[in-house]
Amino acid sequence: FSLKMMPGNAAPDLRHLSEFEADQIRTFILRKDLSDKSKSNLLNQVKLFFVWAEDSEEMQLAPLALIYFKSIPSHRKIPNNTSVPKEHIEIIAKHLMDNRQKHPKYELCFVVLNLLLQTPFRVKNICTLDRNCLIETGKDDVHIIRMKSKTSKGEYEDRTIPLSTYRLIKQTLSQTEPLLSKCSVEAWKDYLLLYAGPNGSILPLYHNNFHS
Repeated sequence: FSLKMMPGNAAPDLRHLSEFEADQIRTFILRKDLSDKSKSNLLNQVKLFFVWAEDSEEMQLAPLALIYFKSIPSHRKIPNNTSVPKEHIEIIAKHLMDNRQKHPKYELCFVVLNLLLQTPFRVKNICTLDRNCLIETGKDDVHIIRMKSKTSKGEYEDRTIPLSTYRLIKQTLSQTEPLLSKCSVEAWKDYLLLYAGPNGSILPLYHNNFHS
């Protein structure tokens, strides 16, 4: 309850978890007098709880809330293999969402960012996602995405994704559906990430669009 009353919290509803609240919970855990392994285990347990709460529709999670419950990196990892600070991720995500009305590519880039955080796949693989990338499991609490593997040998890999990411992809499918009839390149009609370019031409999102 105290989190919901904190200044800066834009999600006072008890059934909603914002990025701000997720960050506060992570900070609270990291400040505890525990080993890194114990903190990672606790973060994982909290993440599993929120995944269950969202899948059972007891709560609604902000699109990037779950990234705050990632485990603490092991000290045995290569020192140069550093990740982007979560503060920077927040800034990038906010910039993309704030500018999505200016150009549809911003919203598509937000989808790419979300998948980068939830899967081990690269931008190039995500940009070539098929429209049938969601695999039906017959289970309400299990959501799977299929994409080309990082080896680029025509093989596919399946990965479990949270409900928030599943809903984001379903929303993207719905938003880009009207573009298919206007797309002049038949092969591009299979892509998930499409947008209306100059002169009304329908184009796929390329990985260099995201990096720029």
